[in-house]
Amino acid sequence: RAAAAEGVGLLRSDSLWGTPGPTLASLLLRTVEAAGPQGLTLRVYDRPAPGLPRGPALLSAQPRATEALLEAACRAQAAGPLRLLLPCVVRAEQVGPWRDAIARTAARLGRPPLQLGVMLETPAAALMPSPLLAAADFGVVGTGDLCALLGGTDREALGDAEREAVTPILMRLLAAISGAAAATHRVVEVAGPAARHPALVLALRDLGFTGVCVAPADVAPVRHALRAPRA
Repeated sequence: RAAAAEGVGLLRSDSLWGTPGPTLASLLLRTVEAAGPQGLTLRVYDRPAPGLPRGPALLSAQPRATEALLEAACRAQAAGPLRLLLPCVVRAEQVGPWRDAIARTAARLGRPPLQLGVMLETPAAALMPSPLLAAADFGVVGTGDLCALLGGTDREALGDAEREAVTPILMRLLAAISGAAAATHRVVEVAGPAARHPALVLALRDLGFTGVCVAPADVAPVRHALRAPRA
């Protein structure tokens, strides 16, 4: 808020893995309350623990833990807007089981279903975004994993030099994703380290992206870049 952020863009739920149901629900409820009217986006467990699958496969691999997360998220909607984001999606058919699980949980609790989004963070997803976006309610481009995969390195080893080297490819993919978003009538936002660079932020604005999610320390520079007049 001090840096004029417009809400909590993305809450990574990995640290909540294994949290008991009542505690998980109260944590999410308090976080949604603190986020304010802009709400927040809750990312499904990505790397919750060694040996567990990422993203969509968790629904079948860890049904009880996933159900606890869905139940807590549905209850937290009472405090403000909340969306669910599914990472590591590569095929549209991976979205359907999550929609069904959300619908069952919402019906059991008497709450509206959560909006479900997909992360576009692999070359395969970025090259063919339309089926994924059509299967979901919104999309988020994850630039951390995407830039690392484009550069043939691990995310933790990705520095500014490597990110700059793949930026031309990233921009072409972002332009295609923007077109797919318009064609499928879906909102797509951009998150991750690449979204904090002023030149890229201006390009995202010109491509029609409606929001970026960055680390708290990067909010002020990004806001400054977005206030710059169009050429």
